Amino acid sequence: MNINPNKLVDFINKTFSIKQNAVYGARDFANLVSQAVGYQTYVETVKFDKTADADTLHYRIQKDTNTELLLDGFKKISKKMLRKVRKKRVVLIIDYTHDSFYGKTENEYIHKYKPESGARGSFKFLSASILVDDRRYFIYSIPASVVDNETELLELVLDYVEELNIRVKVVLLDRGFTRSSKNLKLFKSRNIKYLGLYPKYPNIKK
Repeated sequence: MNINPNKLVDFINKTFSIKQNAVYGARDFANLVSQAVGYQTYVETVKFDKTADADTLHYRIQKDTNTELLLDGFKKISKKMLRKVRKKRVVLIIDYTHDSFYGKTENEYIHKYKPESGARGSFKFLSASILVDDRRYFIYSIPASVVDNETELLELVLDYVEELNIRVKVVLLDRGFTRSSKNLKLFKSRNIKYLGLYPKYPNIKK
């Protein structure tokens, strides 16, 4: 999979407040991200001459923007892309993804789970995509801290799906979500059908 860095430059310019005299600009960060996508890897594992590295990108995210602004910019792009699927009945897929953390400074967004050898922990993202006519569209992602309320994060996803004017036929959930009665009550309160793996219990064999 490849992504044109030119498509990222405008997004970065709108969501970052990079000063004109900064060593790296929007195109440098766009090149870094597009390279990582092209190799299907993390930004930490790619570095070429005259290109910003992962540490610089993370620093700029910390100093020049915030999660809400990044998410808002992504949502605006998504709304334009998803106009053709509005009012269709879709399968909504909600899951967590983990990105390895190799840094030194830990905070409330670094979870103890280590996806890969050498990682000190991981970032945890609540992500959502929709399945429409055998095509899958990625529509939402938000970082989850160690203290976030999972049900409240799910509400944000469902609110955004309503914003898109998309009708949900069924929600597919991982086993972790079905452990919480509050999560299931949320779907029931919105009259949304869901299908998830049953939680594992030592006294239940089937």
